[in-house]
Amino acid sequence: MDQEKIFHNPFFSEELNKILNIMLKHELPYKDKLIKQLNNLRIKKIEEDVGLKVFVFEVVDQNLLDYEDIPSPAIDMLVRSDPYYITEFLLHWTEHTKELEICNLASEAYLELENFEDIEFLD
Repeated sequence: MDQEKIFHNPFFSEELNKILNIMLKHELPYKDKLIKQLNNLRIKKIEEDVGLKVFVFEVVDQNLLDYEDIPSPAIDMLVRSDPYYITEFLLHWTEHTKELEICNLASEAYLELENFEDIEFLD
C-alpha cells in the first residue's frame, strides 16, 4: 500500500508546509514536477497587509528550474469558513514570480489559515 507523499521543505515554516500539503492534495498532472520545484525554494520574504499574506520564494539551485507544463497559477484554491469569509490561495509559478498569495476576497483583516473544511479548487 502506497503512503501518500507528504511535502516538506525544511526552509519553510510548519504553517507553510501544512498549507502546501493541503493544496497538493488536488490532483494535478504536473504535481510531481511541482513538488520537485517547491523543494528547490526558500522564503525570500513575507509580505503582509490587511487580508493579504504573500510568501515570496527564491530559488536554491537555478539548474533545477523547470517551467514546462506548469501553468500559472499552478494551484488556485478557495477556502470558505462561512459565506462571508472566503480566502483564496494562489500558488504562482512563472519564470519571474514564485510565490504563494493568500488573500481574503472581501479584503477583510481576516485570513482562513486553520479551517480547511470547505475547499474548492479552481482549474
